Amino acid sequence: MVDRVRVSVHYADNRDNLVHIGTTSRGTPVWLNRTVAEADITVVIGTVNPHYFAGYSGGGPKILLPGVSGRDTLRKNHVLIRDPNTVQGKMDGNPIWEDMLEVARLAKLTYLVNFVHVDGH
Repeated sequence: MVDRVRVSVHYADNRDNLVHIGTTSRGTPVWLNRTVAEADITVVIGTVNPHYFAGYSGGGPKILLPGVSGRDTLRKNHVLIRDPNTVQGKMDGNPIWEDMLEVARLAKLTYLVNFVHVDGH
């Protein structure tokens, strides 16, 4: 499979491989990995688990931010942890999650496949 698929490693500090695609309503500058930002189709695969400040981890928005974002994007988003609504399991009103979701919309995320782990199965 590796012979047919190009594999690359993302580095948040490699400015040459980042593209600015906009700014969220919270003022987060959205710097994404060039390969992802310029792709015609983006498919992300993840798992859904409670996250201690972003509501839930895994699928969709969190794969883009922090997954393939630049350092400036990470810093601006993660400083939102100061808000009391950044708690596990909360999405509505959680500024970190809502900022990540806005990034996914700016990036025009095409497809999302999420898995839910069930203990014992």
